Parts: sequence; C-alpha cells; structure tokens
Amino acid sequence: MKSLPRILGLTFLALTLTNCSLSSEQIFSRLEPSIVRLFYRNEPGHGTGFFVWGEKGVCTLLTAAHVVQKEGERALQTEDEKVWDVAKVEIFPRDIDLALVTFRPEGGKCNYPALKIGNSESLNTGSSIYISGFPIRRGKLVPQSVLGNVTRLDNLARGYGVNNSLT
Repeated sequence: MKSLPRILGLTFLALTLTNCSLSSEQIFSRLEPSIVRLFYRNEPGHGTGFFVWGEKGVCTLLTAAHVVQKEGERALQTEDEKVWDVAKVEIFPRDIDLALVTFRPEGGKCNYPALKIGNSESLNTGSSIYISGFPIRRGKLVPQSVLGNVTRLDNLARGYGVNNSLT
C-alpha cells in the first residue's frame, strides 16, 4: 500500500475515463500524451504534471506546488521527448499544494491534449484510479501508468491524501 498526495496522482482526475468501457491499456495510451515530467536543469529530482485548458498562445499544466516552488531553471519534457523551458509558474493561494505552469509552444499553438478534470467528490474508497509518473528503472526515468484502488481518503492541511493499493 502506498500513501500518495492526491496531487501526485492527479492524472487519475480524468475520472470520466474510469466509467467507460475502455481497457486499462487504452486508457493509459489516451493519458500518456497529456502527462509531462517537470524538473530543474541544474538540480536532481523531478515531478509530474498534466495539461489543462489555459490561455491561447501557451501550454498550461497543473502540478504540485512543491515540484516547482524553488527558484531555478525549470524545464519540462513532454511525451514526444521535447524539452521546454518553463515560462511562468503560478502557485495557488492559501497553502494549497497546486501550481499552474506554462510554456510557449512552437507556432503559438498548444497541440498537447488537456485532461478533463473530474469531480473529486465522487472519489470513494474502492474507486479505481490511474496513477501516472516517472519512476526510475535501472537508473533511467521511464513513464509509467498503473491501475490502483482507493483504500483511504485523508484531508490534509495543504490538500488531501489518497491511500491506494496497486493492482
């Protein structure tokens, strides 16, 4: 069992996909182009974010604020392996562990698919969730999506937590 901050698994917020008749592999392949790896160019560590709807002329991502709150040379890598410099970071107010990150795409048009954020109020113990991120395998970062089930929900000071078991 793992305890994850809900933001870490925000990719499961494409909850509308969990109620359809697609296989796990089909759901993962639909999510993959929307998931990005965020990192600092001169520091170790990384985090995960995903595309959401935003202003024209930029691509907008949602991630955990703790992933991007330090000053430094921030960048991100998209599913097509392109690396982009972060243009702007907006941390959510009131100590909520969320941030919006933008970058300027080539040609001024964001061609990456935004995920539709579901209603987290409908998430219950036993709900199926899809968790995506970039674990290290054999010394290399690899994209991974896994299916799990919610085992407990916790309200935390800066958001909430989801305990889950991976299937």
